[in-house]
Amino acid sequence: MIGLNLFKGASIRQKIVALAVAQILVTAISMGSLAVFRTQQLAEGNAIQLIAQDTKFVGETLTRSFLEMRSDAMIGSRSRPVVGLVHAIENGGTDLIFNADVGVWRKAASDLFLSILLNRPHYRQYRFIALDKEAHELVRVDRTKDDRLTVTSADKLQEKQFEEYVIAARNLKPNETYLSRVTLNREENTIDSEALPTIRMVVPVFSGEVKIGLIVINADYRAMLQNSFGSVLSDSDAYVINGQGDIFEFVRGEGSAKLAFRGLSDDLQIQAALNQAVDTAPGEKLLLSDLRLTYFNQVKLPFVGPDTELFTGLSIPRSQLAHQVGQVRKATAGLAGILLVVCLLGSLLVAHSATEPLSRLTRLLAKARYYDDLKDLPDIRHDEVGSLTHAFRNLSRRLKSSELQSQAILENISDGIIILDHSGKILRMNPAAFKLFGYRTDEIIGHHITVLFPNEDADEDADFIKKYLPIKDPKTAGYEVSGRKSSGAIVDMDLSLSEARVGKTLYFTGVMRDISETKRVSRLKDEFVSTVNHELRTPLTNIRAALGMLQMSIGESLDRKCKRLLQLSIDNGATLSKLVDDMLDIKKIESGCMEFVSEYTELRTLVAGIVSGHEAYASSFGVNLKYQNYAKQALVNLDPHRLRQVIVNLLSNAVKFSPAGGDVIISLSDDTEGWLRISVSDSGSGIPENFHSRVFEQFSQADSSASRRKNGTGLGLSISKKFVESFGGELTFKTAEGIGTTFHIDLPKSQDASHRRAKA
Repeated sequence: MIGLNLFKGASIRQKIVALAVAQILVTAISMGSLAVFRTQQLAEGNAIQLIAQDTKFVGETLTRSFLEMRSDAMIGSRSRPVVGLVHAIENGGTDLIFNADVGVWRKAASDLFLSILLNRPHYRQYRFIALDKEAHELVRVDRTKDDRLTVTSADKLQEKQFEEYVIAARNLKPNETYLSRVTLNREENTIDSEALPTIRMVVPVFSGEVKIGLIVINADYRAMLQNSFGSVLSDSDAYVINGQGDIFEFVRGEGSAKLAFRGLSDDLQIQAALNQAVDTAPGEKLLLSDLRLTYFNQVKLPFVGPDTELFTGLSIPRSQLAHQVGQVRKATAGLAGILLVVCLLGSLLVAHSATEPLSRLTRLLAKARYYDDLKDLPDIRHDEVGSLTHAFRNLSRRLKSSELQSQAILENISDGIIILDHSGKILRMNPAAFKLFGYRTDEIIGHHITVLFPNEDADEDADFIKKYLPIKDPKTAGYEVSGRKSSGAIVDMDLSLSEARVGKTLYFTGVMRDISETKRVSRLKDEFVSTVNHELRTPLTNIRAALGMLQMSIGESLDRKCKRLLQLSIDNGATLSKLVDDMLDIKKIESGCMEFVSEYTELRTLVAGIVSGHEAYASSFGVNLKYQNYAKQALVNLDPHRLRQVIVNLLSNAVKFSPAGGDVIISLSDDTEGWLRISVSDSGSGIPENFHSRVFEQFSQADSSASRRKNGTGLGLSISKKFVESFGGELTFKTAEGIGTTFHIDLPKSQDASHRRAKA
């Protein structure tokens, strides 16, 4: 309860952070309890290697930032406006070389400086200082607190002759650059209100061989370093110390950087470690303590000045190593999730700083209702907002394309589709529906759906939707109904009605398919099966009985040829009778009239009996039967006679299609998930790949001539599959041409002792 009370009043973000921290601690403790000495060594070695790589990367990134700063200063020092401005001042206000006055050159220089600051958010000032006695500022561009760029008017330009960086830069040679120490920025000898730690890059300006001025760039030291570190500070603390002993500290999880001048760090241990790194031998250095692992790397900058040697350092607590090992070994995905959360939090902070442009974009998007409304979005921006706008337009374009595709599918689908409102009024129909009923748009849209059905349903307008709307599963339910065309003709249809909500509005979708031809074919099939049942089954039974009596009475007195003909007639009669029975079984299954008498059956006994009873049959083909039982318990609740029919069919097929001397293996196995498997494997020629999809179709045979020679009807596998599925199981196969085929019967194990009588 105390833990729950702590979360009262906390925001969701705070709760997530708290839970994430708690999870990290629990994981670290649990992994630490299982860690051994060798694992700790491995973790420490990997951590040292990774932190060394990251430290060097930070140094390289920082060096590139300073070189970029020098390059920006060089651009100004070599520009025509800067040199022309000095010439104009020296010649009484006009540059005689280019015939331009001071105002023209100052405006051109200001525009150049503005363009550079526009692309460098961590630059605070860009100045051109004349190297006269007072070191007058000639041009200055500032970035204000609210991130606006302003050009300082001539009457507010200052004298900088006493500034340390100006005094030092007077001695610079061509191609030399001066990097100042870090100080709090001063204006008119007073620390400005922002109190920003500032570093300055100074480049001399030459006219020929004469040094005429200085280009000075003031940069926010904290922002500059933080930009350099942001990409690698996911799981470690970072530090930078310059030659003056000033410390830049980035503590993971805090999301901000701290700068402390020498001797002012809050962490005395880190202060001592950094001072030790600076005061000892240069290069790379690893500092190990009982609590932390810290790695420092020396960065030498190609400049002149007191801060041209920096030390970058990354530090992680030793307690983190066991957590890292546990994540590598057992929860890499967990680490990825934590990093994702950290990145998400960082993204939220960045998004918060862009409130104004994003708010404007949000308002515009909220007003947009159609694709054309997005034309007013501010896509001329070259920042993230512009990219987001472009992405929204692309998304809208894709959605429009998807809508057109859906429209094309709806208009070209063969089934009739009708959209209704909550009362059953027709709102929309696709072309297939118009074709099905024969109406034009103006004749049917807006009318109640009952106009599409016979007159006897017209008084059921209010109950029509409830009558055909499925209660449990709208995706699978369907009804056979009679529809009425515009001509008055009646058409048999399959109707599926489902509901959908768009906001608070309820719609109904009706899918209609003309099944007149299907029902006609079904009637013909029923008539055919009825004919087979009444016109063939009884005569076949009489013929088989007569042939049996004939064989019993005079069979022994016949010569060999007559005996063979008599036996062939009996066998063919049995085959034809089985075909009739199979056809009737198929019809019963399809019509739902097949009855199954379920009882608890021990499969080990059933399968063993079937194998034993068919050994003589297999021997007549020269095939060996092998039975393998791997099941400890094989109790199922199903119709054993129908299952026997399935197994016998698979077994007889395997025997008939195996070569003489081959093996047919029947195996019984179980698994731990409540399923039993009966497998029948032959050593025949296998099933051709182009026939796999038709194995279980009725009257379908891979080689019909071969099947006829082996007394095949093409119905056995179809019936077997329907029987197995009626038991709640599955019939599948695996085959390889030239090797053989294996059929698998998967059945659910039985868990209770109740008997049931079910219909398929």
